[in-house]
Amino acid sequence: MATKRHKEISLTTQVRDEFNEAEFSAVHFNQKCVMDLINHTIAVNRTNQKYIILEGMCNSIKLTNDADKYELRLQDELNDIEQNIGEIQSMIGLQFSYEPEF
Repeated sequence: MATKRHKEISLTTQVRDEFNEAEFSAVHFNQKCVMDLINHTIAVNRTNQKYIILEGMCNSIKLTNDADKYELRLQDELNDIEQNIGEIQSMIGLQFSYEPEF
């Protein structure tokens, strides 16, 4: 919590924020701390499963402030995952509405 820096995010859904992303999304915290926490959680809970599913990590696209978007780009988040956690085998984006590619 010491690294938390509130950033405005735009939730594109019409439903309630059931996971409290506005307050606890990974984009609000120091990326190194987030990666360390994920690695610790994996180490403590690891089974013989081959793959790990990370949900809600790459949320920089939801940031509303342009300066925040430039500070943490999607590619930076993906690189951090590969450097600190492991190779990304597959990626799925689930949205409530169409998002054009850029």
